[in-house]
Amino acid sequence: MKKMRRLAGLVLAMVMVFAMSASAFAATIENNTGHTYDAYQILSGTQANGKVELGDITWGTGVNSSALLAALKEKNDYFDNCETAADVAGVLADKTNDCPEAKALAAIAVEHLTNEKTAISEEATLNAGYWLLVDTSNVDGIHDAKNAALLQVTNNGNITINKKYDVPKVEKTVNDNDANIGDTVTFTLTATMPSTFEGYETYKVVFHDTLSAGLDFVEGTVAVTVAGNNQTDKFTVSEENGTLTISCADVLTLGATASSKIVVTYNAIVDDDAVIGIEGNPNTVYLEYSNNPNWDGEGNEPTGKTPEEKVKVYTWEIPVFKYTGTNTPLAGAGFTLYKDKQCATAVNLVATEGSNIYKVCTQSGCTDHTHVTEIVTGESGKFEIEGLEKGTYYLKETTTPAGYNTCDVVTVVIGENGTLTQNGNTTTEVAILNQSGATLPETGGIGTTIFYVAGAILVIGAAVVMITRKRMDA
Repeated sequence: MKKMRRLAGLVLAMVMVFAMSASAFAATIENNTGHTYDAYQILSGTQANGKVELGDITWGTGVNSSALLAALKEKNDYFDNCETAADVAGVLADKTNDCPEAKALAAIAVEHLTNEKTAISEEATLNAGYWLLVDTSNVDGIHDAKNAALLQVTNNGNITINKKYDVPKVEKTVNDNDANIGDTVTFTLTATMPSTFEGYETYKVVFHDTLSAGLDFVEGTVAVTVAGNNQTDKFTVSEENGTLTISCADVLTLGATASSKIVVTYNAIVDDDAVIGIEGNPNTVYLEYSNNPNWDGEGNEPTGKTPEEKVKVYTWEIPVFKYTGTNTPLAGAGFTLYKDKQCATAVNLVATEGSNIYKVCTQSGCTDHTHVTEIVTGESGKFEIEGLEKGTYYLKETTTPAGYNTCDVVTVVIGENGTLTQNGNTTTEVAILNQSGATLPETGGIGTTIFYVAGAILVIGAAVVMITRKRMDA
């Protein structure tokens, strides 16, 4: 629970109190934070023009002075010797804007306020003295947090209140945003805590992570560190319908400090529902966090959330067209895909029923699918191999239709953004030509006719020679 006594720990401005001699000085307070405040006067006094000394210091009307003084003496060593309002002001003299003495006064004073207050929206007038500003904003819970301030009014001119509180940030990365179907990828969520936890007694943090349909969360892989220390067992982890929730009710007890980092890692498998191509498979996260140090513990704790962060995992495809002649589809040709140039180890594929699509499966020990390694072309001569990471592949013809020559191994490279090259040439489709073999003569065809003609010519020639010889002998 966030206690009121911690509300005012964040100091927006600390300046010396000045006033007109014999009268209380008043200043215009301009509020540029976008939040609203109630201002409670803790100490009041007067100050001569051009002087820094504060005179006639008394308790302000915004606090129960006797209860406040007793609490200051009891709870903080800084105020052990204080008996009057002037003594308390003396403890703060010549201190810096964010001195621990001022924070201690604000933290204790917030528990002893009266009903005397001045509302500050965009502008208000306050008399000389120390004022505690209590944030009364209706924070919408989006990228915002409650604010608190200890303010001193000065005779140096009007005072502008600027937003000084901070909220967490979250970042998301993946170890490899380019993967095969079946590959395991590791996501990292990094939450940077606000620059101050002042005013908070506990601080809640919840990571809300959503995986796309093409990514399967691997149970038992979540690991969490807080400020570099393993605190996995202090976080609650749940997953439902692709949404992963990782939460801790109070990271302060785990060693979180201002601007420290909470780092979550977990694994996911790229599955066969992965979107192929440049659209990618998104994974998003936002951080939910405590945003009201003034919460009284009643009802649901008010929280804010960071803007959503997104990373994508990509997987690609190789479309193939097997043809002969002039773009004539060739059926019955079998191909096997390899990652090694020697074509020694085939890539496992899973056939998609009712289509010419084959998806890669690299998951070790996978028993969910029937794997094949050879693809045989149908009447269209086309097929697609989906779910591939970037890299070089070798497509080898392992079954050649009768009457055709086996083609050479085709080198295919998937480059940035899924671009394809075939044997060094850029393409959108891997087109593979099969040439037919040598033409042999057919029985009863032109080959037989040639033999008949040649035989007739030989017979006629022999007859001519015989007739010629007889005439010569005669």
